[in-house]
Formats: sequence, structure tokens, C-alpha cells
Amino acid sequence: MENMYDLKMNKQDLEMIKQKYKKKSQLHSIWIRFKKNKMAVCALIIFLLMVITAILAPLFLNYETDIIQQSILQRNQAPSAEHIFGTDLYGRDVMKRVLWGARISLSVGVIVVIVSVTIGSIFGCVSGYYGGVIDDVLMRVMDIMLNIPATLMAIAIVSAFGNSIRNVVIALSIEQIPKMARIVRSQIMTIKNGEFIEATHACGTPDSRIIFRHILPNALSPIIVEATLTVARSIISIAGLSFIGMGIQPPDPEWGSMLSESKRYLRECPYLVIAPGLAIVLSVMTLTMIGDGLRDALDPKMKK
Repeated sequence: MENMYDLKMNKQDLEMIKQKYKKKSQLHSIWIRFKKNKMAVCALIIFLLMVITAILAPLFLNYETDIIQQSILQRNQAPSAEHIFGTDLYGRDVMKRVLWGARISLSVGVIVVIVSVTIGSIFGCVSGYYGGVIDDVLMRVMDIMLNIPATLMAIAIVSAFGNSIRNVVIALSIEQIPKMARIVRSQIMTIKNGEFIEATHACGTPDSRIIFRHILPNALSPIIVEATLTVARSIISIAGLSFIGMGIQPPDPEWGSMLSESKRYLRECPYLVIAPGLAIVLSVMTLTMIGDGLRDALDPKMKK
């Protein structure tokens, strides 16, 4: 009888182990749903290739000789085997400058996301959790910021403090913080009345721990999607500011400034705008598709 009981217990343990391994993790489930969107997967692959190329660019490109060094003898050359997208009015290879410019545009976008998500999440958490006067004051400030045209605000900040990457990041981050705060606040107000939050209150858990350990992790889905789209918006914004001369300054290559330099030669040398224009379109399109794919994958209604 004892052996039969041990055998039965072993079978139960084995069945529990099987069930444990059969149960998919949440991250794996999200990836499975994300893979169903073929366009999003293709966009993710393309975007990762762009990121890898931008990171590895210093290994096969020299900033002094390949990016900013001028050569009057090679100015405005048509696309060829040596220069795939031709050379600009200063004799610099357009393709190489576009690859180096990806480092600036993508890094600015990522930094803007980090800053805006961090500050916006703090404002949104405090406003949504405590409510009352705190909520009214913080949200009215966010409303004021949202009512100011984003481009005008960025131009004003850059004009006041000067043209530099730091000031551009500050301007674009201020532009995105109210949107992130609004999204986080709406999620916090939905989650804070849950039974598990009431249980943490009953246990005497501090508010800071409740917010950042129990509430905020359950609100990550829309934050992740918004962060992805914020990178795309930041790339467009930095290109727009550089195009009008308020962003990254020459000789540093930036897609918007490259388009600005080439607009005077659009009829004679239309190939000068192809590479930077394609880079902006491709990066924004891939990020938008990735955001759409993440939104569907993180949507609880998609779960089976």
C-alpha cells in the first residue's frame, strides 16, 4: 500500500511539472501574439537592423574623414558604385552621412522617451493615485502644456537656450511629458480601486510601494505602446527642427539638416534627398507598425 501511495504521489508530481511547463509565461504569450502580425515582425527586423547599423557605424566609418571632411572635386556626384546615393554639395558621401545620422536621430528619440516616460509616469502616478487638489493642479499644468503647439514650444526653448542636442532633448521631452502623464493617470485611476490594492492597504504597505510595485507594473501595456510611438514622433520633430535650422547644426549629419542643405539642389541633384528622406520614412513607419503590433499583443482581449 505504501508503494502504491508513493507511486500515486509521483504521478501527481509529474503531472504538476508537466502543467507547469505547458503553461506559457506572459512574455512568451505576448511574443506569440505579436508574431501573428507579420507586418509588425518585418518592421521590427528592419528597425533592429537600423539600430545595429547605427551602433556599429564607428567601427567602419571615421567621423573626421568619412563624415565631415569636404572634397570640392567630388561635390554633387551622381550615384555610383563608389557613392551609392551620390555626394553632397561639399563632396561628402550621402550614404555614410545618413548612416551616421541614424546615431543622432535614434539616440535622441530614445533619450526623449526615457525622460518623458520617467517624469510623465511620476506625474501621472501621483495625480491618479491621490486625486483631489493634487490631481487638479497637476492636470491643469499638463493641460496648459498640451494647449501650446508642440513645434512652437520646441522652437521657443531652443531659441532661448541655444542649438544643441541637450536643448533639443529638453524641448522634445517637455513636449511629450503631458501626453505620457495623461495616459499613466488614466490607467492608475482604473487600477487603484482593485481588490488587490485594497489588500495592500490593509497590510499597511506604504503608498510609494503600492504605486511603483503593484499599480504601475499593471499599467505598462499602454506605456510601452506610447513609448514606441514617442520615438517615431521624436524622430519627426528633430528632423523638422533641424530642417528649419533650430536642431542639430552642421557639420554633424542629421536627416532633417541634410534635407535642408539639399533643397536648393532639388532640381539639379534630386538624389541628394532620397537617402535622408527614406531614412525618416522608414524609421517612422517601422516604429508605427511595431507600436500597432505591441498594442494588439498587449491587449487582454487578444488573449485566448
